[in-house]
Amino acid sequence: MFNRLNKVKIHCWGGLGSQLNAWAMAEAVRQKFKNKSVEIILHTGGVTKRTSELQFLATKFEIKIIEDFQNHKERDLKLHSFPAFITKILKFTLDKLRVIMTDETDSILYRMKNWTLSLRGHYSNETLSDQIIYSMFTEIMNNKNYKTDATHGIKNNLGIHYRLGDLLRLSQKSFVNPETLGRFYLDFFSAHLIENIYVYSDSPSFARSSLGVYLDSSTKYLDKDIWSTLIELCNHKYFIGTNSKISIWVALFRMVKDFEANICLPISMKDSLSKVYPKIIESPNAIFY
Repeated sequence: MFNRLNKVKIHCWGGLGSQLNAWAMAEAVRQKFKNKSVEIILHTGGVTKRTSELQFLATKFEIKIIEDFQNHKERDLKLHSFPAFITKILKFTLDKLRVIMTDETDSILYRMKNWTLSLRGHYSNETLSDQIIYSMFTEIMNNKNYKTDATHGIKNNLGIHYRLGDLLRLSQKSFVNPETLGRFYLDFFSAHLIENIYVYSDSPSFARSSLGVYLDSSTKYLDKDIWSTLIELCNHKYFIGTNSKISIWVALFRMVKDFEANICLPISMKDSLSKVYPKIIESPNAIFY
């Protein structure tokens, strides 16, 4: 019983970007409540089925995977059932008591109490320290056997992250307009010496057809595994991201490596990023388009 009461469970739905958010939350919780154990619970449910990307943290945190993915029809039926209604009321009550925190605001750690047992961490806007971000990046390098490219500051390469995937078919979410991205690139290109362009996308054919009119014909369109995508984007001299949690984490990792690293992100992300990492507003090479 004591072990259960002394444990904080951090629930997460989503891919690597969401899981990195949950990991960062786990680090922040451990800093604030040093005597509590932390368990990261990764749910496979959501719009698309997700898998765990954080198993290498099993020696540091408890990692649990819950297989709760359902198709749209099954999910809609359960959402409108009587048990779901009762569960919703119970969660609302426990949230008010700070026992189980089901909302995702920018003040979770501030509102969290010693008796808090559970919270959500995949959309966290908590302010992160350099220490947490850098320690995460170092741990990724060590455990995933990736190396940072020591010459990336010499090579004038541009990495573009164009996350599409399920955004192409979700009405409630949108991807960055290719014309907006393309026109920003043309302005960026005119002000910087760029030798090679790499577009990382989970829908490379769409990216090629929509961005090809703006980018050089020698541009390489890559569909790599998510870890390789993240690390390689950290290595290029220039970086243009889109509305994706992975783009945010690339920006954070680039900045803790080098405060003057080039970072370009959509203007819609500026307010959120200024909360997560206020230093980004002070960076001389951070551009919001």
